[in-house]
Amino acid sequence: MNIKIKIALPIASDNLFSYNLDFDSKDSSLIGRRALVPFGKRSLTGIIVDFDDTIETNFNIKNVIELLDEKPVFDDNMLRLCKWISDYYFCSYGEALKAALPQGMSPQSVLKISIQKVLNKEELEQLNKRAPKRYLLLKELMEHSGPITLGYLEQRLGVDSVSAQVNALEEAGIIFCERVIEKQVKEKIIKAYRIPKSIIHDEKSLATIFDELDRNAPKQADLLSKIFI
Repeated sequence: MNIKIKIALPIASDNLFSYNLDFDSKDSSLIGRRALVPFGKRSLTGIIVDFDDTIETNFNIKNVIELLDEKPVFDDNMLRLCKWISDYYFCSYGEALKAALPQGMSPQSVLKISIQKVLNKEELEQLNKRAPKRYLLLKELMEHSGPITLGYLEQRLGVDSVSAQVNALEEAGIIFCERVIEKQVKEKIIKAYRIPKSIIHDEKSLATIFDELDRNAPKQADLLSKIFI
């Protein structure tokens, strides 16, 4: 069945946004869970904060893309605290909730752009004369072997927005745009070091190693002593 929920999104708006959610029942355990939802041309992660009983059944609202949690990540106390923070610091409810989440728990969509139609030299020259901003964008794309993100393009070109140029090139069939969802928490690899047990339990070898390092590499001796501790 479809139920209607209110979601706080991490944007500078005090409004809550209503969405359809395909769920078995109007379960109170939905409150405080994360949900990935469409918002304009983007997909954002918001927090379910209430049910919406004001919208008529036939009213057209968008569907939740994905419910991200099996259980709430915010209990009632944390929801109230974040609401107080939003009121006190004049930020939106959704921004306060996002700030309270560990880094990496707010997946959202990223626009990736790739070349769909390769222009010849003459076509590139014409594009440069007719629309130099589109030409520079396309030239940047041509220097990469695969898709690049909209944010990277804007950074490389030193502009705040290239949306107009991207839309024009996409409509002309020259580039292809795809929205993908960023992964949440990426695996983090941390290097760890330890002294082999064969050395730790051999006092003579350990003394020899420290004596040699003290003479030839005192910094390494100091590092080894810290690992040994």
